[in-house]
Amino acid sequence: MASQHLTHFVVVGAGAAGLMTARELARAGKRVTILEAKTRCGGRIYPLSVDEFGYPAEGGAEFVHGAAPVTRALMREGGLALSPRGGTRWSTRSGALSTDESSTTHMGRFYQALAEVKDDLPIAEFLEAHFADHRYAELRRSITRTVEGYDAADPRRASTLALREEWMARDNGEHGRVAKGYGALVEHLASECRKRGAALNLGAAVTAIDEARGRVAVRCRDAARFEADAVILTVPLPLLFEIALPPAARERAAAAADIGFGNVVKILFRFATTWWANHRGRNLADLSFLVSDAMVPTWWTQHPDKYPVLTGCRH
Repeated sequence: MASQHLTHFVVVGAGAAGLMTARELARAGKRVTILEAKTRCGGRIYPLSVDEFGYPAEGGAEFVHGAAPVTRALMREGGLALSPRGGTRWSTRSGALSTDESSTTHMGRFYQALAEVKDDLPIAEFLEAHFADHRYAELRRSITRTVEGYDAADPRRASTLALREEWMARDNGEHGRVAKGYGALVEHLASECRKRGAALNLGAAVTAIDEARGRVAVRCRDAARFEADAVILTVPLPLLFEIALPPAARERAAAAADIGFGNVVKILFRFATTWWANHRGRNLADLSFLVSDAMVPTWWTQHPDKYPVLTGCRH
């Protein structure tokens, strides 16, 4: 909890982290000002038009991964349900369309080895250490594609322990999607912030933060200026380095750069029909994920919902 002598906070960024931070501070009786460069809240949660897609399509975050206790608690608060993920995973890696079951032979051994990991390492190194033999080639490929396509992560950097927590947490809740989309979760948080008195300023792009005599001043691109006792930055790492910071904060920001970040391209195609349900005589009505070695290696549907949309993801 924030120090009692700090009464006014500026939170930079109205993504999920910024809104959560602002809400907790407002709950504690603090005065809160939120500054968001975009004209919407949500950050990398990016709801798309329901009128265009027929459902709350997601241009950004889409799935609820693993136990996700904070996300699920917020969903309960907002009265939001989870739409469980379902259907069959298919593959074209062999050159022919088939159900993607070729790696299941070794899955028991994979999860056993995963459960025994003590020290963290990238999942790619874990696979090389435990499953380098040629007979595990399909297993390695399947795990790698899952990390890249479903978790949108780089296997050379993705934490094995973090993935284990997600993949082995199914007893704590089904994987799936927020039924009304993550945008509904953002709306709930923004409403909570406003209800508790936080001031939300959209289109306020922060360019610099100055510090003097125990106070901070936040300057925006449009020349607006906000003073407070403290500033909390919740912007993505690439954007953090676009803000001029006081010397001590610059050192902390430089250390944060070691956290790392990556790029993901997400593509949504909307069709007139779910044409893949009967593709060249093959019944793919239950298609959930399609994995391949193509340039865009992972595609998925909204199964069990029948919306005629295919989503692709490339790391």
